[in-house]
Amino acid sequence: MTRTLPKRSISLADDAGWARPDVGLATRGRLAWRGLRPRPADRALLMKARSVHTFGMAGPLRVAAIDPRGIVISSRIVAPGRVVWEPAAGWILEIDPTDPGPAVGATVSPLASWR
Repeated sequence: MTRTLPKRSISLADDAGWARPDVGLATRGRLAWRGLRPRPADRALLMKARSVHTFGMAGPLRVAAIDPRGIVISSRIVAPGRVVWEPAAGWILEIDPTDPGPAVGATVSPLASWR
C-alpha cells in the first residue's frame, strides 16, 4: 500500500544550508499519529507536537525537535518501537534517516515566523 503525504505541504530551510521543498504538514491528529509509517522512503512530515513514536515503522527514522521559535533543539536517528519526548519542542520533523536534516542550533524557516 502506497501512502502519500498530506495534501498540504510546505518548504523548510535552515540558516545552515539544509533545505527541503516537500514537507507534509500534519494538521490533524490522525495524520500526526500515523506519521510516516511504515517506511519514510523519501518523505518528510512536520507536526505540532512534543513527542513522536516509531511503533509500526519498518526501519529507523530521523526525528528533529524544533522549539516554538523555530530553533532546532535536537536531531537524531530513532529505531523502530521507540518514543521520543522533547518537552521544549513546539514542532517535530520526521524525515528519512539518510537526510541529514536541519542542524541543531539552526533556525528553521518559515517556522521562526509562525510564533
